[in-house]
Amino acid sequence: MSMNFHRGYNSARIKSLPTYAQAKAHYESVVPIRGRDNVRPLGANRRYTHTQIVKRMVSIETPDNPLGEWAEVYACHLWGTDYITFYPNGDLVMNTKYRGVSVMNMLTYALKDVVGIGSMRGKWYLINKKRESFVLKETEPTVFSFVDGDYVPKDPTPETVYTLNRKEMNALRKRYKKFVDYACTALGIDEKIHGDEGSKLDEVKTYLKIKDNELLPSYYWNRKPDFKGNQETIAKALDTFIEAGDLELAYNLMFLFAHNAGRYSYRDSSISCSPQAFKKYFESFLKYAFRNNLFVAKEVEVGVPFHDANKKFMRQY
Repeated sequence: MSMNFHRGYNSARIKSLPTYAQAKAHYESVVPIRGRDNVRPLGANRRYTHTQIVKRMVSIETPDNPLGEWAEVYACHLWGTDYITFYPNGDLVMNTKYRGVSVMNMLTYALKDVVGIGSMRGKWYLINKKRESFVLKETEPTVFSFVDGDYVPKDPTPETVYTLNRKEMNALRKRYKKFVDYACTALGIDEKIHGDEGSKLDEVKTYLKIKDNELLPSYYWNRKPDFKGNQETIAKALDTFIEAGDLELAYNLMFLFAHNAGRYSYRDSSISCSPQAFKKYFESFLKYAFRNNLFVAKEVEVGVPFHDANKKFMRQY
């Protein structure tokens, strides 16, 4: 999978600031906007005052003084947030909690002479001159040190990629093949879910003893579905059908999965679910419900970019 790079126009005419010394010199050379509270535009186009070069006083812990010493740092500031901060010891602190086109534009042009900023499926990377790619954290600032003319992470932390244990996955497919065949045969004859959809769904939930119909992670502003509990309950119901062959149980399970996997039609106020859509949803259900047995964590070498398609299944919700 290839890395994507920002191609936007540098309309603010932001100057590259590779080091602390250059950031300091740029700050001192910029004349503040008259009538504003020390607003110094980051770029040569002074109309773009939302991007600024600012000076901060911070406390830096040193070996001689663990309580910290006051030091001046310079930051590239956008819309109320310092995204790039240069420290006198050569450290570069990247704060990329908030992400967007404007942020990517500023990072790209402010650091273009020393590093590149790229993205891969939502993950942002800093690419140094050696073509090493280091992920930029979302939950906390990422600290880089300037070593031998290049930026490297100060405390590199290896990432983890999750790979699917195909032997275990195939065992689950074989285990529930009887139910999948039943559901796909029924949906192959008629994809529509008949009856009053709302009342029938309530009957199915009551029969299966679940409060919500959500089986995969979903988000609502006014409630939090218990999809974990639902997964455990439905997994037990599936095992019961496999062992006992209860067709009423199989129908209710099929209705629940088809309702969640199907598409709603406003034309005839009904839900339709194809066998292909059913299989895709059921596979996702298995990966979430049995994730601890299906996925194996593997450490990735620091500096190597990658996309983990299975990470969503292992997230703590």
